[in-house]
Amino acid sequence: MSLKLATSALLNTSKIYRKVMMVPPTHYDVIHQNLNAYMDCSRPVDKTKAMQQWEGLRDTLNAHGLETEICQPEPGLVDMVFSANAAVVLNNKALISKMAAGPRRHESNHFAEWFRKAGFEVEELEKTGKEYMFCEGNAEFVPNHDLSQYFLGWGQRTAESALEPVRDYFSLDKNSVFKLRLIDERFYHLDVAMAPLCLGHIMFYPGAFDAESLKNALQRGGQRGEAGRNNRRRGATVLL
Repeated sequence: MSLKLATSALLNTSKIYRKVMMVPPTHYDVIHQNLNAYMDCSRPVDKTKAMQQWEGLRDTLNAHGLETEICQPEPGLVDMVFSANAAVVLNNKALISKMAAGPRRHESNHFAEWFRKAGFEVEELEKTGKEYMFCEGNAEFVPNHDLSQYFLGWGQRTAESALEPVRDYFSLDKNSVFKLRLIDERFYHLDVAMAPLCLGHIMFYPGAFDAESLKNALQRGGQRGEAGRNNRRRGATVLL
């Protein structure tokens, strides 16, 4: 990703969100093989470097006007650092995730407690009683620049059936939420494959989606462009 695109994505995030909840990588480790295509238990984690990178991210967010709040990590829950998976969060409401990955499901209770103490209205997907209704938080829920459209990723870690409870809990118009199916295991969450930019642009990797979802994204994002071109048309889609 070019510096210009990365900056645009960060500036857009700072317009949508004012606070970011983060979990320091105090207990971060790779002990669960194949939770995603990049995990390799044979390669030890450089925990000093992980903390330095986390602190760098926190400082960058703060420098761009976002306030960061810390959720303390729990021993044994090595993936809590990936806090975008904690919940779908919009305004002052949090829909706590039900993780598809078994080793991560104990995180949800800790995140629910944190959001309640922070003053959020909280609902838990785990309590729906539907065994396979998985949804992994804001990692799968991507709003556009002005909160007029929302994209929900499904197919890898999130169930297609999660669309309805997400839409209903946040009282979103059914015509404003669009589901995008992820078909490549390397792009296991929507935020790995898509990022909204300023002025209505959308940056995404086409190979992560099925044909119908790709068409849907292009229809919502406007004209098709390519990364690196000087395309400032409102609503343009940037492809990588």
